[in-house]
Amino acid sequence: CLQTSNLPDINASPGQPWKYSTCIKKGGDADINLGLLLKKLNDIQADILHVKKRQDDMKIDEFEIKIKDIPTLQADVKNNTKTIDTLQSQVNNLQQQLRINNLEINGIPEVSNENVSNIIYNLFNALGTNEKNIIET
Repeated sequence: CLQTSNLPDINASPGQPWKYSTCIKKGGDADINLGLLLKKLNDIQADILHVKKRQDDMKIDEFEIKIKDIPTLQADVKNNTKTIDTLQSQVNNLQQQLRINNLEINGIPEVSNENVSNIIYNLFNALGTNEKNIIET
């Protein structure tokens, strides 16, 4: 029986070599193949751990970049909010200027098939206002 004491321990922690705990009967190529297989498995395990670490490092790098962008993005939002407020104020002022010459008349009953323009002209004539001062929209 060939002892496997020179092979790594199968119960070892990740990243550590492991070994098969029973003995192997001398069988020539089988002994060599098992040793090569175990070595390849250890190599694969080490490669997987390396890939996981690289992946974790890449995620950390991405998060750091995103975190560095936060103050700039916050400043952009603040500037955009100020711009929106300014534009909204300008729109409100323009709308008010458009309505500055408007006159709203309430309390006159509606009659079907009435001509609103004639009613307005009659109203302004009764008030003594010249028709030329009326702007039609």
